[in-house]
Amino acid sequence: SAALRPSPMGSGSSHSDAEAAAIAQLIEEVHPSDPAWVELGRLLSSRTTHSRHYRFNLRITRLFRILPSEIMKLYEMEARRQKLGRPQMLFHGTTPANAENILANGFSMPARPGMFGRGIYFAKDPLKSVRYAQQGHRSPAVTMKASSQMDMGRSDSSGGSPLERVGSATSTWLNGLWQSTFGTEPVDCVRLMLACEVYLGKSRTMRTARPNFEPSRGLKRIWPLRAMGAKAYNSVRAPGGKLGCVRVTEYVIYQECQAIPRFLIEFE
Repeated sequence: SAALRPSPMGSGSSHSDAEAAAIAQLIEEVHPSDPAWVELGRLLSSRTTHSRHYRFNLRITRLFRILPSEIMKLYEMEARRQKLGRPQMLFHGTTPANAENILANGFSMPARPGMFGRGIYFAKDPLKSVRYAQQGHRSPAVTMKASSQMDMGRSDSSGGSPLERVGSATSTWLNGLWQSTFGTEPVDCVRLMLACEVYLGKSRTMRTARPNFEPSRGLKRIWPLRAMGAKAYNSVRAPGGKLGCVRVTEYVIYQECQAIPRFLIEFE
């Protein structure tokens, strides 16, 4: 799948205004009344099965639908070509800067190995992904999209209700106070996770940590099974519980084309 990857937009974690505008075209904000918000909320609720372990819950504050880019279309075609079966909706916590890079270029393999080598890690339970969703400044692309859609909403309305006008005036006053005091615009800090369709294919179950896991060797079947025509594994599944090395189940893929981000979730 490396041949499918485009050249990264810009260098580092920040993008120019033009690049941010291009990335903003790949997302659209979802209203709480939208069926997609309701369905994803139900999925989050049904998958949140370890709140006693993590001692917290989460709530969606904003939701963005990720529109299919050309690279994502190619990734999906490649996953289907490899006959990896139907994808599962899994969660991936990340920083706002990394989320923007994923929107632009898709997932990329990390420089450092995790518990099961250099792969991309996902969870069924969103609470497991929360620990990797480090707070950061909302990315320029998301800010640009959110601002433009709020402006469209205001232009479509007839001035809004008195309460909305008071809220808007208060927000403007607070922003002006911040800028006059600190000399900068106030910056929103958010926590994000991605809801992704992940093509796991056939998963190898691993119950012990192997940071040096090499998928080119570790995903192969033992030779008697290969001789009988058994195909290689496509991912790793680390089951949670007392008999494994993790408390909550996680999944690892080793090809970028196996993960298609569908929603960007802001939460608290």
